[in-house]
Amino acid sequence: MVKQDLKKWRECQDRARIKSIENQRNKNIKKSKNGTLYIKNIKINKIKKINKNKKEKKKGVGYYKTQLDIIFSQFIRLRDCLKTTGTLTEGICITSDRRFPYKKLQCGHFISRSHNSLRYDERNCHAQSIGDNVFKHGCLDVYFIKMEEMYGRPEVDEMLRIKNDYKKFTVEELKEKIYEYNLKVKNLLNGGN
Repeated sequence: MVKQDLKKWRECQDRARIKSIENQRNKNIKKSKNGTLYIKNIKINKIKKINKNKKEKKKGVGYYKTQLDIIFSQFIRLRDCLKTTGTLTEGICITSDRRFPYKKLQCGHFISRSHNSLRYDERNCHAQSIGDNVFKHGCLDVYFIKMEEMYGRPEVDEMLRIKNDYKKFTVEELKEKIYEYNLKVKNLLNGGN
């Protein structure tokens, strides 16, 4: 008899333990109306079926700005490689006057590209090494001197004046610029200037 009572007692204990674990799990898991599960403040989205008939999302200004940044950077680096070394494989950094392979150069902006009015202005952008552009934040003191040498003080002052002009791009404008710079890059790659 004692063994049977002990067995029943253990079964009751196990059931109680299982029930407390289930209750604890239910406290930690919450389900919202839209089917999203939350486990201890961690959001887990329900797997959704892909609707093949659903229209593709429209691409906005941000997408086209990124695409234009890529092609514009290629153009600036190729232009400056040809201008400084005469080859497409390497160029000279505007701030350090050192020779770098094309892939180690970036499109360095004299006035930050956050100013849309000068973001795609060819006078504002030159090939610059990654070290100078990123780690030395553009070496603006040296860049300023180089800009004065290339364009003259009145031109630099004009750029500094118009940097705060408000400019908002449209998708159509960006598409046109992408097309324009694609043609310019192809022209440079085919040996034109």
